[in-house]
Amino acid sequence: KKAQQKFNQNMLDLGVKLFFFASDETVKKYIEFRHYGLQRAEENLDPYEMLKLYGQLITEIRRDLGHDKTQCDHNDFLNIMLTDWWKISGSEIKTT
Repeated sequence: KKAQQKFNQNMLDLGVKLFFFASDETVKKYIEFRHYGLQRAEENLDPYEMLKLYGQLITEIRRDLGHDKTQCDHNDFLNIMLTDWWKISGSEIKTT
């Protein structure tokens, strides 16, 4: 229960900071990510969808940091973070 409360507080803090400093697209993606997690009971949460939304959020944050013409997407980020994302997602690993 303590860990859940800490997680919720961290998510709230992140959301407030994003609202002040991030682009509209990033704020909207954060809301989508957060809403998905809050609207589903743990047993109905699709981990693939949650990871995909997280990757999309990170990609939007990257754009906000000055990489607005990036060709990288959420799959690229998740391929860095997870060794088997390409198998799960069916995404190809882009090297050029």
